[in-house]
Amino acid sequence: MIAVSVIAAPSEVVISPWREVLEGVPGIEFRIAKMPAAADGCDAAIVPSYLALDRYGGRPRSDAQIRENHRVDGLPDFIVVTPSYGPVVGDVDSHALADPIYEIFVSCLRSIEDFNRTEIDRSIVHLLVHVVALGFEAVDDVVVATAFRRAWREFGH
Repeated sequence: MIAVSVIAAPSEVVISPWREVLEGVPGIEFRIAKMPAAADGCDAAIVPSYLALDRYGGRPRSDAQIRENHRVDGLPDFIVVTPSYGPVVGDVDSHALADPIYEIFVSCLRSIEDFNRTEIDRSIVHLLVHVVALGFEAVDDVVVATAFRRAWREFGH
């Protein structure tokens, strides 16, 4: 089971909506840091597929996948590649995206649970969610954080 999710952002202004939405939720830590320092002590990081596939390998899929990080790039040993989606830019209805974003997080957490269940010598316990790296800049941060909270709680937190 994932014990801790590290929610990271480069500034307090960016992470503040996440702090408000996730206040009191067990297993959540907050970190103000840029990459790669934000990843210190984490076993895995969620990375959008449109960024991760070229860098860490794999093919686009409708569900999340775990890739080993063989690069020396400061990110954790494992990359949780999201289901395929493009960056969300422009004028969007944030609330219309709440359920699809929730499903992305559920897929990521499910892939980690499956990984932890099948891997004998390795596990993902500390997960990095760098809020800027998710590619949801055009979506209201409260909507994204609320989608994450729903998914996190669904997995026993």
